[in-house]
Amino acid sequence: LEWSNLPLRLRLGTQSVVWGEALHYFSADVLHPKDYRDGFLNQLEWARIPQTGIHLAFDSEAVSLQFIYFPFSQVNRYPRAGAEFSVARYSPESLGLTDVRDESLFKLSEPTLGMNLGVRVSDFEIHAIAAMMRDPQFFIAREAGQVLRRHDRIVQTGLTLSWARDVWLIRAESLWSPRRTVNTFDGATLSSRDVGEVNSILSLEWSKIDNVILALQGYWNQRYLCSSTQILPCRTLQEGFKALVMNLPYEFEFESNFWAEAKGPSFWLSNHLRKSLDEHLRIEVMVEQFFGRGNGVFAEWSNRDQVWTRLEWTF
Repeated sequence: LEWSNLPLRLRLGTQSVVWGEALHYFSADVLHPKDYRDGFLNQLEWARIPQTGIHLAFDSEAVSLQFIYFPFSQVNRYPRAGAEFSVARYSPESLGLTDVRDESLFKLSEPTLGMNLGVRVSDFEIHAIAAMMRDPQFFIAREAGQVLRRHDRIVQTGLTLSWARDVWLIRAESLWSPRRTVNTFDGATLSSRDVGEVNSILSLEWSKIDNVILALQGYWNQRYLCSSTQILPCRTLQEGFKALVMNLPYEFEFESNFWAEAKGPSFWLSNHLRKSLDEHLRIEVMVEQFFGRGNGVFAEWSNRDQVWTRLEWTF
């Protein structure tokens, strides 16, 4: 249900609210947990889990302000151990743990609260965001003789910046989580520690030729120990390239994405071919290929080539 009296807008119900997204990766897109049970690398909007609640927005030519209240904080969804797209570090079974229980996930006392303040000046647009929510990623804890998947309450703050002029579009995002609990495993012992985390994205898009978009992007993730501010080994450093060609003959559209992960290294290549059958119906064929050693991020999810088809109907 949506009510608007510009510049005010109020939306009630199940919805997706996106704060920052560059190509396929996200840093500032913090309000929604992700569904990793399927080919989430294809398109991020298919992995984003909608939330139910209140979204209040004020949007003028120079300033925007948004408030979010989702009474139930949902969490990420992961495949079962041994399934396709299953990551060992998110599987208690792979650590030899059995009878792992989930803590109560629906708590009115732990809503998702968010605020986004945006300012537009000439060709620049900058947003300051803040969110308090249940950590969508669980950690494993032992309590009263039980093994639990726990989700702590976390605070996340960040900035997004975009600059558009002529054929260029630059987007940058950075998100800081001052404290969250994560598991570590040394091959024999499972333990937990409090860490701070910084995620950053920088992307450059170029579209001088009609119906052609080229883009480069880098993604960086860094953690440090809250107790000593010791920098932990860099967990993720990735670079990507995207090419999108629209309005080909017979209304075809082609998109190619390539990502390189420094750890491993491992590589992921995804090619999409889309065609609109009519004003409501669209079909898409995707081919994903994985290269490199098996300890990279992409190989942790899947080291097999994949072929996907999707039929999309809008009404």
